[in-house]
Amino acid sequence: MNLSKLHVKSFTLSQWQTNCYVIHTTITPSSNTQPQAWIIDCGFQPELLINYLKENNLNPTKLILTHAHLDHIGGIELLRKTYPKIPIYIHKNEEHFLTDPTQNLGAFYEMNLIAPTATHFLKQDDTLEFAGITFNIIETPGHSPGSISLHAPALGLAIVGDTLMAGSMGRSDFPHSNPQDLYHSIKQKLLTLPPQTTILSGHGPSTTVQTENDQNPYFQEVH
Repeated sequence: MNLSKLHVKSFTLSQWQTNCYVIHTTITPSSNTQPQAWIIDCGFQPELLINYLKENNLNPTKLILTHAHLDHIGGIELLRKTYPKIPIYIHKNEEHFLTDPTQNLGAFYEMNLIAPTATHFLKQDDTLEFAGITFNIIETPGHSPGSISLHAPALGLAIVGDTLMAGSMGRSDFPHSNPQDLYHSIKQKLLTLPPQTTILSGHGPSTTVQTENDQNPYFQEVH
């Protein structure tokens, strides 16, 4: 996906079919300048993602986690072996999910998953800037208590993790999930974004705010 100044490359990783994203500046083979990159989530079996970074000589400067369930953090240890200094950003409410299999759902699937610890924390109304483009942090709890979304108004883009999916929504039956919070996060925070905003989810195809307002069965008004 070419969004003028920035490019978004998606990777669907492992049996979990987790969508992870690399956002980067323009790759110019003849340039001596190493293009910068952000990684959004890093699921199990991230070799394709890592190879893409290597092959394009990208310099990953941030790993941003939409949330810390096992399928979104399972590849961080391998990523850190290649890029040991990459900082990890997450919401404070899920700081301990990274190192606690009972919270990141590793134990639920009989996996003792312990990921590297976070280095930075994000909260509602924080902003991050990349190549002159502002990404707004939106707290979207419900699927998990520290779920966040990244909205870049100038790109007409929102990366929403497992909060909202095309024609569906994230699971809310985990011990730390909250169905009411999830519904509110989607209805009041994501579906109120500009209609043509592209939604990139943690699983499944992309969609738009307009499409979900019009067609998502969970959010249709009853007449």
